[in-house]
Amino acid sequence: MGRYGSRQVAGLIAGIDERLATPRQKLLALAGCTILTALALLGLTFSRVEGPAMRSALVAVMTILALAEGLTAYLLLAKFYVNGRFIYGILAFAYALDACLICFYTAVFPGLFRTSPLTIGDQQLMSVTALTWHSSYPILVLLAILFDSPMHRLVGRRRIRMATAAIPVLAGFLALAFATVALVNRDKLPHFIENGTFKPLFLIGILPLMVFISALPCIVVLARRQAITPLGLVLAAASFACTLEAIMVDAGGALFSVGFDVGKLIMVLAGSVVLLAMLWDIFGVYGQLAALSSTDALTALPNRRAFDEHFAIVFNRALRNGGSLGLILIDVDRFKHYNDSYGHLAGDACLRRVAAELGACATRPLDIVARYGGEEFAVLMPDTPAAAMTVIAERMRAMVERIALLHAQTNAGIVTVSLGVAHVAKAEPGHEADLFDAADRALYRAKSLGRNVVVSGVVEPRNSVTPEPQEIAVSSAL
Repeated sequence: MGRYGSRQVAGLIAGIDERLATPRQKLLALAGCTILTALALLGLTFSRVEGPAMRSALVAVMTILALAEGLTAYLLLAKFYVNGRFIYGILAFAYALDACLICFYTAVFPGLFRTSPLTIGDQQLMSVTALTWHSSYPILVLLAILFDSPMHRLVGRRRIRMATAAIPVLAGFLALAFATVALVNRDKLPHFIENGTFKPLFLIGILPLMVFISALPCIVVLARRQAITPLGLVLAAASFACTLEAIMVDAGGALFSVGFDVGKLIMVLAGSVVLLAMLWDIFGVYGQLAALSSTDALTALPNRRAFDEHFAIVFNRALRNGGSLGLILIDVDRFKHYNDSYGHLAGDACLRRVAAELGACATRPLDIVARYGGEEFAVLMPDTPAAAMTVIAERMRAMVERIALLHAQTNAGIVTVSLGVAHVAKAEPGHEADLFDAADRALYRAKSLGRNVVVSGVVEPRNSVTPEPQEIAVSSAL
């Protein structure tokens, strides 16, 4: 993309990271939280009803959740690698640790992977792992939100690469250390559950604390009001879902109750919300990068690459249909002198004004006006008679002249353009090069006639340019 294009990409990425949430995004987050609340209220109605012990379904649900958390961690780690911002590193660590703890939670869940009678150790391992999992995530998310600032970032590619490699390793190591300590001391673990039912101490004392911790990130994000970023909004929604899941566990009071099952469903939704937001963000980035690669940053017209691609499509269409093609090459008169006299900022403003006028003259779906390079523009119009092409070119010349931008080095004393027109009545193989050659020769002729004129050249059927292009020159009205 070149130096200027690289700055554009960097600005695009920075804008995505640092923009504030729009009212529409806030409304979507509110709608999502409302749906989760309705689901939770429905579950609360039948929370203590004992449901079927669908262990295979629970394995599938927890596997989906672990995969979603792992993929989210990977995408967050990629963003951290790009910009080194602490918030993405902390969140990547949180989701990687979450994915590991979910795997261990599933492995020690009573009765999922063995048929022998349940042991208290398995139940306690499961409950302690769930407590650790549900507590570590909101604490880390809260820490990430507090570091949600462009100023909080690592500087230097070496340090960022080292941190990127360390984050998943550290998450895996801590999860393994927790699993090892829990298994070695399984008989010493506190008894939060017995025979599949949570004890009152857990429901009355520990679980409310979990609910409060889970709600903290949501409270902190909402306290910021106008300074909420899209990522902060998504994290608030995920935190809210975690809070609802903890409430559902409390309401259900037992494994495989309706409350327990609804809580796990909400947890899957909570684990997916950030992943979906990241994927949507990537989708938006690709769309904007695609537009950036085909759009001239200064004038907002299609650039030369987009013009060449469009020309190939339209020319092949004309070959199949036997249609006509018209091409106009446009050059801003003595633009180098304009830049030298008035400065490059004024030159940029001039090109934008000229581009706006030219773009207004091509409105059909297959018409295209592009910045072809420097102060040169190109216009392609299929299925347009030669006489109409000349009329359109003259209209473009007159519209630029009416801007009346001061330019002392031109004959008219204002900014003007010279235009070369070429036309083929029936496209044939080889005409693409001839069309450009005819328009270029006509443009050169327009400049030799004193500029601010339209000159038309016609491509002959035998792929040759007429020796003397027909001149259609209109002097400046001023």
